[in-house]
This record gives sequence, structure tokens and C-alpha cells, in this order.
Amino acid sequence: WDIHVHTDGGRLSLTQGGCRLTIDDELIVDAEEREYPGLYAHFAELVANGSSEVDVAPLRQVADAFLYGHREVTEAFIE
Repeated sequence: WDIHVHTDGGRLSLTQGGCRLTIDDELIVDAEEREYPGLYAHFAELVANGSSEVDVAPLRQVADAFLYGHREVTEAFIE
């Protein structure tokens, strides 16, 4: 993925999945891609150990939405 920001003060580009940062075409950071290799190594470790890992924070947010929210039925919106 790439992100390009253009402002009155110049240009910033974050490219190659966040590995490469340039400001006004000057290379600031040129790093190796480490996110996915590290993620897959962690998966391999979990499988090898017969364990699992779950982040329940998103589920907690959904549960809170159902507990504290309410639903209002309205007429259909059609343009």
C-alpha cells in the first residue's frame, strides 16, 4: 500500500507498505518489510505449540453496542 500527502509545505509519501518514507522526494526511511514475516512466524509458533491467541476487544465493543444501543425503525431511504 502507498499513502501520498500533498500540502502547501511539500509532499510526503509512505510506500511499500510503510517501509519507505520520502519527504519532498528525499528518502528518509528505507526499511525491510517486517510485519508479515513476523506475523507468520508468530502463527507458526502458535501452531507448533498447539496454542491459540484471540483478541476479544472488538467483540467487547460489539457487545457494548448491543447492550447500550437501541434500534429505531424508520421509513426506507430511497433516492
